[in-house]
Amino acid sequence: MRTIVIGFSKPSKTVKFPIIASLIRFCMGTQYSHTYVKFFSETFNQHLIYEATLAGGVHFVSVKRWITHNQPVKEFTLNISQEQYEKLMRFFIENAGIPYATSQLFLIGVNYMLKLLKLQPIEPKRQSEAMICSEVLARLVHEVLGLQPNKAYDLYEPKDIETILTTYNR
Repeated sequence: MRTIVIGFSKPSKTVKFPIIASLIRFCMGTQYSHTYVKFFSETFNQHLIYEATLAGGVHFVSVKRWITHNQPVKEFTLNISQEQYEKLMRFFIENAGIPYATSQLFLIGVNYMLKLLKLQPIEPKRQSEAMICSEVLARLVHEVLGLQPNKAYDLYEPKDIETILTTYNR
């Protein structure tokens, strides 16, 4: 068995003017705006974070560097099999370097406004492989944990991932 952590965070106080993160938290009604995976690398003898960010796309970062700009809000610790861990590492490696999906984030924002106006949301049209943090996690829980998605990956928000994990951890 291996242990991974799926977490939810917000910008730390060192981040000046976190406007997008503040809007995400406001729209979702949560204390967090971001999702990530933390795991221990035996090869490098340290914990690493895997995430998708506006500045770096989909990437790995050391916890030491990550914590300077992020504040964990909630974490779920999952025990996974060696086979699931190997799938996870393959998923990480195959997706590292994918750009951040700024247009996807914009679409989610537009859909929040449409929902307030009681209008039909816009369905995403996959135009690139770019992803936001919650899409990375939605794909991960499907491909690695075997949980079935209930909507297009492009429309997953961090709070959707929390809902999935709350159910999964029962």
